Amino acid sequence: MWNFPKIIQNFDTTEKCISFAEEEGLILKSKLCRTHRIPMLVSLSDRSTVGIFRCRKGACRKRTAVSRSSGTWFENAKIPLPQIFYIMFAFASHWSHSQVRKNSFIKEPILSSATICDWYNYCREAVVLYQVDHQVAVGKIGGPGKIVQIDESKFGKRKYNKGNNKYIIIYY
Repeated sequence: MWNFPKIIQNFDTTEKCISFAEEEGLILKSKLCRTHRIPMLVSLSDRSTVGIFRCRKGACRKRTAVSRSSGTWFENAKIPLPQIFYIMFAFASHWSHSQVRKNSFIKEPILSSATICDWYNYCREAVVLYQVDHQVAVGKIGGPGKIVQIDESKFGKRKYNKGNNKYIIIYY
């Protein structure tokens, strides 16, 4: 079970975050060069959060650099990895934005409310996509033993953009 002291201990440096991401399959450990079919070297780069793959052969060395984060959760991330893992923990713990800003164990750069909001939305979107991909029953809502309540429903046509708003709130 994850808790805040464990997050601080396991994700205080970028190297620890990268090794955790490799172990959990969040980023690739190795990649083959498309031209030479040999394993590419991993190097840390200032412009990439988790580093880049670079071929070590001749002219290919200069022109082929592939970010390790391409196609992953960390693609286009502008904040350090420890903060990404911290925000994911805060999202999973249902912390408010003010709690995230107050309890951050990484002092620089300071997380803005917009950044926290963006990452919370990103986490929420990932949860929804996971739920859609792993949905067992497809069909009508409800079923045996389930109560479906439709609340405040109005059906009709709007005329001159006044009244008769259509909305249905479903609880189940």
